[in-house]
Amino acid sequence: MKGKLLKRMCVVALSAVMLGGVGMTGAVPFVDTAVTVSAASVYGDFEYTVTNGKATITKYTGSSTSVSVPAYIHGYPVIKIGGSAFYGCKALSSINIPDSVTSIGGCAFYNCISLTSITIPDSVTSIEGSAFYNCNALTSITIPDSVTSIGSYAFNHCTKLTSVTISNSVTSIEHDAFGACYRLTSVTIPDSVTSIGERAFGNCSGLTSITIPDSVTSIGVRAFGNCSSLTSITIPDSVTNIGSNAFSGCVSLEDSQGLLISDDGFLLGYNGTSSTVIIPNSVTRILNGTFRNKSSLTSVTIPDSVTSIGESTFYGCTGLKSATIPDGNNSRQRNKYR
Repeated sequence: MKGKLLKRMCVVALSAVMLGGVGMTGAVPFVDTAVTVSAASVYGDFEYTVTNGKATITKYTGSSTSVSVPAYIHGYPVIKIGGSAFYGCKALSSINIPDSVTSIGGCAFYNCISLTSITIPDSVTSIEGSAFYNCNALTSITIPDSVTSIGSYAFNHCTKLTSVTISNSVTSIEHDAFGACYRLTSVTIPDSVTSIGERAFGNCSGLTSITIPDSVTSIGVRAFGNCSSLTSITIPDSVTNIGSNAFSGCVSLEDSQGLLISDDGFLLGYNGTSSTVIIPNSVTRILNGTFRNKSSLTSVTIPDSVTSIGESTFYGCTGLKSATIPDGNNSRQRNKYR
């Protein structure tokens, strides 16, 4: 359903471009909304508009498997590949983007299912929403140092993507950016990133390890949900906000009791069914809502090693009769976190 909705939005955006560059607003940017000084013009297999002496590719009409985007059109530098410009070009397997381009628009290469190779030049500063959505032949991508943000759904459903290099200039990875990249096995997040959006790596079932740097302060809801092969993760002290179910379905992180524990002792969740849980001494922090609505839970033992218990940790645990809490967590904290 989510993919169909995105497809409809991209189609509407493409129609808007064809009608003269009128854009649409919303969480995912798709088209250039600036006032143009020319209606869509034609240059070979490209349709384009000009704004303030700079050109935007609005549509590719050819059928070649290999395409080079021109750096200049009639003397105007090409600075953007517009929203939906290559939408559904199913024969396209490789593309060369010149270093005049600074932006890749929303849905620019949406559903280019044969695209296996693309080089993003150092001039590009933004990759907008759904830019490479469902490019399911793409196996690797390098995001250059010039890029500061990776838009929502930018590489979502790139199902053959195995390798991603994220540059040190990226500060945010938006929601669903790499969701459902099933063959992605490892990701190193650079220390420039401060936030990881909701479901950013959700359903990346092949992901086995992730390194989160000290710069990150926020991890969104279900950011790594259903990363069922994830066996190793370290969460730094800099992280002050972790959304609900951020690691739900990460079954390979579970211990014998069904406790999901990071390498550095963060209890991230509980998927067990036992009525009694004894948290091991390796745990130092407990995530918000870890045991939320576990109504069958009757007894929990929390070791002295735990220094922090998240909010609503035992909310909805209607069967809980006994909870052994370390002396370091005073009565006010005990009440707060139940």
